[in-house]
Amino acid sequence: MALMYPRTLNPEDVESAAEVVVFDRLRDQLDNKWECFHSASWMIRHPKKGATDGEIDFVIAHPGQGILCLEVKGGGIECRNGAWYRIEHGKSVRMKDPFKQALDHRYALKRKISKQKGWKNHDLFLAHGVCFTDITVHKLVLAPDAPPEIVIDKSGIEDLNTSLARLFDYHRGHDDSRQPPGEEGMKMLRDLLAPQI
Repeated sequence: MALMYPRTLNPEDVESAAEVVVFDRLRDQLDNKWECFHSASWMIRHPKKGATDGEIDFVIAHPGQGILCLEVKGGGIECRNGAWYRIEHGKSVRMKDPFKQALDHRYALKRKISKQKGWKNHDLFLAHGVCFTDITVHKLVLAPDAPPEIVIDKSGIEDLNTSLARLFDYHRGHDDSRQPPGEEGMKMLRDLLAPQI
């Protein structure tokens, strides 16, 4: 079983049933080398723009594979004319682009890691992806920034080992110099995302 942060979910703190599904699948399907951080919040201050913040649905890390920022969306989803919609009570409601969210979170996490003591010049292997828990995507190309290889859909969450391997393989190049976190990087992530206070 994967090591989860937090160990269990407090139902009052989770607004998305889809995140509960993904939490349970990650915990039950992955082995204990994987560490999964749910609802990893971040805040970064830009000198000109001021503070910005966000929340990564899941940061999934393996010492020998890499680090993944995963955005999770449940329910019916549509992408029309470059805009994303969630289906609520039979109506389409505009929502943020989940792929842009995942990418923004990846860059924010990279900036946060670079601020950790001793990690400024480390080039860690960070990837991003999107999980749609209630729809099947097959081989559809959703948008230019949304190749199916970085999507985990309804069928993909039933075999997360295969889905994560495919996602990491897509992000990794043949001459990729980025490094997986190793045990030292895993400790840094725990200290950053789930500190003991």
